[in-house]
Amino acid sequence: MLSRRRFVQNLSSLSLTAHLPAFAAQQRLASTEVAEKIVSWLEKHRRDESGYGWGSAHQAHVTPTYAAVGCYHLLARNVPNADLAATFVRTHYPLPEERRTVRAMRYFDFQQIQTLLWLGQSVDSFRPMLTGWTKPSTYEPYYEKDALPVLQHQALALRARRLVGVQPDSPEQPWLDYFQQRRRSDGTYNNTPTADGSGGHLVNTHWAHWALEAMHQPAELQPETIDWIHRCQLPSGGFTYAPSPEIAGLDNLAYTWAALHLLSDAEQPIPQRERCLLWILSLLTPEWGFQDRPDSLPNPMATFYALDCLRLLAHPIEAARNSAPTIVRSALPSDLRVFSAQIEAPGSGSPGEAVFLAEKLGIDLWCAKNGPEGWLQHTQQLAQDRKLPTLFAFGNEEYGTFVNVPGLGRYSHLDDMIAPADNILTPFPPVKNEVYPWPKFRDGRMQQIRDAKGRLIWQFNENEELSRILFDEAIQKGTYAAISSFHFGRGNFLEYDPFLMTYSGRIPMVGLQDAHGEEPWWWGDSLASFRTLFLARELSWSSFLDALQHNRILSVRHDRYTHNETEFSGCLPEVKEFVMARQEQWCWWGKTGENRRLPLGVLTALRPSMPFEKDLPITGITLRIRLSYAPDNPSRVIQTDPVSELLSLKIDGQPVEPTLVSQPHDKHFTYAPSPTAKTATVTFRSLTTRQEESVTISL
Repeated sequence: MLSRRRFVQNLSSLSLTAHLPAFAAQQRLASTEVAEKIVSWLEKHRRDESGYGWGSAHQAHVTPTYAAVGCYHLLARNVPNADLAATFVRTHYPLPEERRTVRAMRYFDFQQIQTLLWLGQSVDSFRPMLTGWTKPSTYEPYYEKDALPVLQHQALALRARRLVGVQPDSPEQPWLDYFQQRRRSDGTYNNTPTADGSGGHLVNTHWAHWALEAMHQPAELQPETIDWIHRCQLPSGGFTYAPSPEIAGLDNLAYTWAALHLLSDAEQPIPQRERCLLWILSLLTPEWGFQDRPDSLPNPMATFYALDCLRLLAHPIEAARNSAPTIVRSALPSDLRVFSAQIEAPGSGSPGEAVFLAEKLGIDLWCAKNGPEGWLQHTQQLAQDRKLPTLFAFGNEEYGTFVNVPGLGRYSHLDDMIAPADNILTPFPPVKNEVYPWPKFRDGRMQQIRDAKGRLIWQFNENEELSRILFDEAIQKGTYAAISSFHFGRGNFLEYDPFLMTYSGRIPMVGLQDAHGEEPWWWGDSLASFRTLFLARELSWSSFLDALQHNRILSVRHDRYTHNETEFSGCLPEVKEFVMARQEQWCWWGKTGENRRLPLGVLTALRPSMPFEKDLPITGITLRIRLSYAPDNPSRVIQTDPVSELLSLKIDGQPVEPTLVSQPHDKHFTYAPSPTAKTATVTFRSLTTRQEESVTISL
């Protein structure tokens, strides 16, 4: 019988070489029949671009393509249309080009290079860029208080250099200093320097060992490190990120993969090997993909981790096995309706124009961001006066809040909350930029939000190891109610932080407007680009919370950034099917949504003492007319490129000439009608379709 060590040696190290050696029949990870079933499941993730995508995503992405190609390689199968897949990987870097230097995320570069090598492609074009990586990248203290770059990306930068063969005569001292400063006394590593007294993290220890090997530095495991890794193993046989951690502590294939790599590279036996093996095999689902842990959806990255773990354990997948049970989903009640929500929509400026947008765009729930006191209640009253059923609530980003997870960093952008309009929450934080230990924040502010019938939304964090811990705790305790996906501009956090997709189906994913600026109208293009949909019997705050709790929710985008294709965030298949069967209830584009598209303009009658409106007349009425614009950044752009034009303004049927008013972040027309005027009618025309649109109001 082939020994585990010989099996691993024969397969070679997947992460160090571009090509695995040919497999003998008895050395294959899977029989032809089983391999065919797995690759058939992988091919369901192939997209039109010839790369691979996540299960619920319309477009391909570098990360699932890396995982899928890695699976093919482990199974000793040829990737279909390999040249087209390689072209996709070369040309679809997931971040804007400037992000290769600003808050660089090197795992994308590593994944590009490793995938191309697996596909038998040259990677010489990467050499000039990699040669310039002579020290760790920088990070912004706006996001991490100590400006600590993420360890994973530093390690994979060095790994990428080794794959391409960029090997300096001697290791650069800044790289050595970076990793030496993060080595704990027990031989483990973490994201913060050791001086803070925190412990290690299993995956960061693995990344650090990869970095040391890439720099040709000693990376042997010490006895105390081996013991530490052993104590990361749970009774299930899978591993968590640290022994008996204070936060979360679930088993996961990502943690197990890191543990097996560390132990196998050190030629150490795997503790409870059979139990670990059975746990991994139990994650193979009837779809023939692997899930990250029980009660999750199968995905390409989990499948790659699982196959590589089986390689390290020298155990092929047997044709006869007990697969993980299909996740039991109760049928959705047929009397549910689809409601539309906008989270962190504008919360200041003209209440009348906010109500107008909510009506025209078909927004049922408007969670307003960081508005002045009374804005929410006044806007809700305006909606009620107009018999508009839209519900207005809070959707605040509590700026200046930093939380600390020991060993991983002190991060902002982790405190975004939603709450009903009648909550009694006080402003937070009481002291800007104070750092809260995570347990204090969780048991303090987070609990206050939940007691006020509010919830916390995870907005953004590029530290995968930290984020996984918080998500695992959310699964256990319901701390975060949802993960943000689509964002204003071209933003989609599921593209920038693809590890989020491995939580698809376990934690709801919502769109986050994250509105900036003073006026709702200038946010109209974003409001008409993406939104969150939820299933409920009625429109109420409690029904929205119920949808979050039961994951009857998804985010959908359809705009120029998706090339006018419909893109969904991670969601349960049955929720997506339910929503798609009822497009007439929510669609805002095409024939179905022709009554819910962004208006070509807005006409507002301003009177003295109207709350929260600007440039009010001292007496009488002033009409304000705004055209529609489509700026890339509505929080900062000077309005210069309208998508509509003003054809006419008529007072009681007679044409008049309004005055153009230009301001740094605003541009509009005004006209003061006589006190006896009864009606005002404005006509707009689209500059692209030439379609006309009129609005009439009583004066």
